[in-house]
Amino acid sequence: MSSLTISPQNLDTGYGFDSASASQQSQQLQQFLLQLISELAPLLLAATQSGVSGSGGSGGAGGYGAGGAGGFSPDAVPGSSAPAPTPPVTGATGAAGSSAVSPPVTPPVGGLSDASTSSSPASLSNNAGGVAQAAAISGVSPASTQVLNTGTGNDKTFNVTNNTSRPESFTYSVQGNNKATMTLQPGQTGTFVAGSGDIGVRISPSDANGNTHPNEVLYEDGGADNGQATGAGNPDVSKVDGNKDFDGNAMNMTVTLSDGRTAGDGDAIRPYMYSTDDAAAMGLAGDPSKTVNVVMSDAR
Repeated sequence: MSSLTISPQNLDTGYGFDSASASQQSQQLQQFLLQLISELAPLLLAATQSGVSGSGGSGGAGGYGAGGAGGFSPDAVPGSSAPAPTPPVTGATGAAGSSAVSPPVTPPVGGLSDASTSSSPASLSNNAGGVAQAAAISGVSPASTQVLNTGTGNDKTFNVTNNTSRPESFTYSVQGNNKATMTLQPGQTGTFVAGSGDIGVRISPSDANGNTHPNEVLYEDGGADNGQATGAGNPDVSKVDGNKDFDGNAMNMTVTLSDGRTAGDGDAIRPYMYSTDDAAAMGLAGDPSKTVNVVMSDAR
């Protein structure tokens, strides 16, 4: 088999150019391509760096924030703007940074309510006989540290103040049946909420469990059992059986009704001292007041 050797010198393409001209054109093409690459390379590098830095913008992968990967910014669109930031809402402020307003808190009447944050003690003054007496308060005393519902109604209020030098307990009973007991520190006031139809009411010094002794000073209210109109009271202070608290200390007791009438130690209407002492001790019989303010203090 013979071999055919083709060299640039004897190549004839038949299209009007020879191998020498083809070689020259090839060199020119190489030079053109090298020049083109040298000019395009910086542009490609700059475009690549711009894309990489843009992908870390606030718009994230979606490209809707400034500098996002998609290159779209709201500032580039006429009439568009980013929403204004909303001020934070904290526990001490309301919406948009305004001061929060807390609604007033009213102690409930019913069950046991602890109002130990009361701002001031009960307002007391001495009566003509020099014995501590409460002001004519209507409804639950502002100084009350606890409100107990006796379960017999809710249209009559008994504010009781411990004006002694030691803790004292008091029990509200109806015809000998204990309904509620409270313990008050010196100077504290507590409130029994009851019904004006209760008959045979007593508020007695007691222990914390409602136990009483037969020689104690008492607040009494006979109610309709003594012949007055329905809902009217027959209040008095009784020392018929004794003048002691549960621990045997000598006590004074005063009563101030919401209409300003008073009875008890040091008052013109004095306590019952014996069972037939009606004329001097029953001056409040038939009174329709719905708030009774009782003060118990140490006898001097």
